[in-house]
Amino acid sequence: MKALIKTLLSRPEIAAVVVAIVLAAGLGLEAERFMTVGNWRVILAIVPELGLIALGATILMISGEFDLSAGAMFIVGPYVGALAWKAGVPLPLAMVSGFAVAAAIGLFNGTVTVVFRIPSFIVTLGMMFVIRFGSRFVTGNTPVRFNPSGGFNEALAGQATAGLPRWLDFVPAQFVWFLVIAALAYLLLNRHRLGNHFFAVGGSAATAAATGINVARTKVIAFMLCPMLATFAGTLSVARLERATNSPQLFLELEAVAICVMGGLSLYGGRGALIG
Repeated sequence: MKALIKTLLSRPEIAAVVVAIVLAAGLGLEAERFMTVGNWRVILAIVPELGLIALGATILMISGEFDLSAGAMFIVGPYVGALAWKAGVPLPLAMVSGFAVAAAIGLFNGTVTVVFRIPSFIVTLGMMFVIRFGSRFVTGNTPVRFNPSGGFNEALAGQATAGLPRWLDFVPAQFVWFLVIAALAYLLLNRHRLGNHFFAVGGSAATAAATGINVARTKVIAFMLCPMLATFAGTLSVARLERATNSPQLFLELEAVAICVMGGLSLYGGRGALIG
């Protein structure tokens, strides 16, 4: 039994879960309000937003790259969609426009990185400044009220367990969306050929290329997924607040990288588990 516990705790992703449980238990004993339904409703509404950015960072870091512009896309992607909706574009197309911008930026970051062999840290750091200051220069700093009809905001940020007993009525829709996306990401990384390619190119790009893997295409796909997941995280935030703004939220991308590292991902790529 001791050997099993030692083996489990030696895995960083399991150790991170254990530490999180211990911290939650300690805070619950120290602060009475921490374990209340209302507090957990707030926690479960906010955590998925950073968690989705971390999912994108996980896929990219496994591929051996970084994206420091993901935090900027958390703001700008949904802001583009909200502006399009306010201009009269149908809601589905308006939302697609935000994701299209995110995919285009990911495509640019990935292409510059793999074609010109510039470190992704430098490429995406520059893109972060371009997105943040370029968007504010073009649009100003005017917030956009986002309250479309048809229950869109409720579907993304309402109560997922409404109508259940009070002790269960604390799970927001954001957390359900996060679990769904996390499950899909797990299947991609562990049950799909593309996931194997992510691990292979992150472990050794030369070896992956020798086995027939298209290293450039694989990395570009990872670069595109990262800002798109950040945009979806930002969309959940906009739906929760019913307001979109392009004011930067600093250090989101660094927090996402920190989450990945504490969860057991290697900074050098090729190793890690989504559960961390």
